[in-house]
Amino acid sequence: MAKTDSEVIDPFGGGQWAGKSTVARLLAHRHGITVYHYDFHDARAHQDRRIAHRVRDGLPATDPDPETVWVATTPERMAADTIAGFPVWFEWALDDLRALVSGRPVLAEGWAPGPGRAAAGVTAADDRDGAHRRFP
Repeated sequence: MAKTDSEVIDPFGGGQWAGKSTVARLLAHRHGITVYHYDFHDARAHQDRRIAHRVRDGLPATDPDPETVWVATTPERMAADTIAGFPVWFEWALDDLRALVSGRPVLAEGWAPGPGRAAAGVTAADDRDGAHRRFP
């Protein structure tokens, strides 16, 4: 199967420690599918992209210090920043998935695929029609 023809199983998301990765691994083992773990890529592989994105926006290349991120930022600001970032992160995940060569269906799992799809304009109606099941 060509990489552009890889079927993507309905992505699923959820909160931390909800069991997404565990369920994905079990499904992969049982049904012979490939799993894309968003959390792994977001925490590691996307760092270069985050740096480039910050520099493009005129921000420092270095990550903000933990005090600034977790103590000095209000929950409302954290939520707003997270929601605003979904379209960018989702596009990075789509790039990863487009580059993933697998002769098997691909299951995308992680905390952001669900909200990211919504932020990127994939509606519930699109989901019911299976529009997100194949990449362009």
